[in-house]
Amino acid sequence: TAAGRFGEIVGSMRAVGLQDEEVLDCMQLVLAVMLLGNITPAVVKAHGCTSRTVVGGGGGDVGRRLCEAGAAEGAGEGCGEGAQTAQAALHAVAQLLAFPLQELTAFLGQKTTDAPGRGGG
Repeated sequence: TAAGRFGEIVGSMRAVGLQDEEVLDCMQLVLAVMLLGNITPAVVKAHGCTSRTVVGGGGGDVGRRLCEAGAAEGAGEGCGEGAQTAQAALHAVAQLLAFPLQELTAFLGQKTTDAPGRGGG
């Protein structure tokens, strides 16, 4: 089962000397990386929400509440279900990485290219 495999992973991490807090940190990092796949460029570009909403803080409508907060703060005209998921993922990644939401949004919105003849070496 998945729970059994998860237990094996945690057991292996402890066997190599990781403490519970370090195991949790590793799991949070993996989860944050996985959630990054749910964040769309459109949501990053339009995301104007600067609230400190805590994801998972009760209720099953976190995405809707985050979406409404973003719309109220200038993130755009409403959100479809996909945009709600992306916004919830954006907030969750910021929380998991203990990274300010505005800075994460700014970082994800940057586009860096390494074009020949432009100092890319």
